[in-house]
Amino acid sequence: MQIPLKDIKIPPRIRNRKVEVDDLVESMSEFGQLQPILINQDYELLAGYRRYKAAKKLGWQTIDAKIIDVKDKKKRILIELEENQARRNFTAEEIEKAKKILSKYNKKGFFYELWLSIIEFFQKLFWFWK
Repeated sequence: MQIPLKDIKIPPRIRNRKVEVDDLVESMSEFGQLQPILINQDYELLAGYRRYKAAKKLGWQTIDAKIIDVKDKKKRILIELEENQARRNFTAEEIEKAKKILSKYNKKGFFYELWLSIIEFFQKLFWFWK
């Protein structure tokens, strides 16, 4: 469901509001929004603050959002924690495996370019593993 960015309220967050979004702006500019943000029925942001900030930086008027029925402040905090903690970044070995798989494809198509962008992003993020 598309929600106007101006209607989304940002309650106090666990994470610092001064987050870096340039990498996400670049990704969303090229591929669009891959995952919806989560908001409650009052349009308070539960998860997806970086996506929200990136969409604003891109000048979008709306953003894809999923509405979750959460009235309890404790549950709102638990959802924010879960959304930010449950994801797992690729390991260096997984990135190398992906490179090998992708190198077998002669034709450079959309998914190849997408995967290369993901690999480059994680290489920048984990530059110390090189």
